[in-house]
Amino acid sequence: MIKELDLLQDRITSVSTTLQRLRAENKKLRASLLSAEEKNRQLQSRIDQASERLENLLHTKA
Repeated sequence: MIKELDLLQDRITSVSTTLQRLRAENKKLRASLLSAEEKNRQLQSRIDQASERLENLLHTKA
């Protein structure tokens, strides 16, 4: 019985350690995702501005 309880305690400790590691990794991934989304918004804005300038040039020369 003691052996089984020790094994259960080891499993619980292992799961707890894994959970903490995954939470930390998840936090980093969320921050990375937010950063990537912001960069994407900035790049999309630049593309929109360039498209507008190009469209204006085409209309001006037409």
